[in-house]
Amino acid sequence: RVAQQGETGAQATLPRGLALVVEYETLRIGATDAVHLPRERPWLSPDAELALNIPGQTPLEDGWVVTAQLLETWDMDAIVANADALTAWLDADVVGATPVLRTRREGDRFAPQGMAGRTVRLSDFLINVKLPQPRRDYLPLLVANEQLLWVVGERLSEAALVRPHTRRVLRLHFDSLIC
Repeated sequence: RVAQQGETGAQATLPRGLALVVEYETLRIGATDAVHLPRERPWLSPDAELALNIPGQTPLEDGWVVTAQLLETWDMDAIVANADALTAWLDADVVGATPVLRTRREGDRFAPQGMAGRTVRLSDFLINVKLPQPRRDYLPLLVANEQLLWVVGERLSEAALVRPHTRRVLRLHFDSLIC
């Protein structure tokens, strides 16, 4: 009944320590306390905080690496056409010299691209993009000067967008090292 009629987040306890969980578009069966993190994207441990090497590479704990490049010249058309959710082009002056990747914290707010600078609670944003609740504590966030600039794999902040007056661009790209 839970599988057929349960709403997102509904669970049913199964024998041998298993649980059925209704997610947005899938049903998941696994260990009661297990969190399924797909390998198609990077994740961080809850409460993690990792300084980025800029320029350079920063390894993540789950077999991923983020590469940071500072660019003095760039192609605005290529930035606008970017369809890779794991690549971001940001205004380097907004990001500054000491950005970190971290996971969410209570009270995080975000100004998603396309909302004219209005902020939303990060928790509401993650619900709206239908990220399953168990994964939300593992999602990497790019933060600089206490400002959330990129929900990795989901959306950039309006504050960090590359604009015609941008002087330098920071290109971040995540790659999996696991084949």
